[in-house]
Amino acid sequence: IDPEPDVETRDERAAKGLPPLRNPMGKPEMWIAARNVQILLPSSFDARLLKQPCAEAVVGWERDVRTAEANDGLDHLRSHIITSASLQVSQKVTGGGKAARTRLGSKIQSKYSHIVTSADFYRRAHIALVALGMAEDDVRFPPLRKSDTTKFTITSDASALGQSRKNISWIWNDFSFHGDKSGKYQAFYDDGK
Repeated sequence: IDPEPDVETRDERAAKGLPPLRNPMGKPEMWIAARNVQILLPSSFDARLLKQPCAEAVVGWERDVRTAEANDGLDHLRSHIITSASLQVSQKVTGGGKAARTRLGSKIQSKYSHIVTSADFYRRAHIALVALGMAEDDVRFPPLRKSDTTKFTITSDASALGQSRKNISWIWNDFSFHGDKSGKYQAFYDDGK
């Protein structure tokens, strides 16, 4: 279900927290036919139908799957943003030749593609969760805007350029994706709130 099918450009859709429209151009006919087969999940149906007792089990199943997808999408998004930021820092300090800078630039572009893909994956899960009854402005899984996919650098200098607490995206409220068993990143973030 696409709540706003008339919004077509990737940037317009990302600004509204929507995934991009798929473009099957250049694909073989068999691929297009397979892609056009619809497998309807509960999130594809009207909300009145989903509230019926007979739909409770399948709605719960899809909600669990979509919640896991949303978490995975956010974890991948955060990881790719962090890796991209470190590659950009490496690019600034690299004194290597043109070939080294070109390779690093290619890696940065690849990470950017992963960021876009992860954001789109999350947006699709978010739309399905809303269709399953989650509030649009849910605290755990709010809409992901393009402006939310910005880096957040942990620093002990509270006045670091560009690190105003007002501009930190909600995606950085949880550092469990980092594998930090000690909780030092989360504790540092929480201290600054």
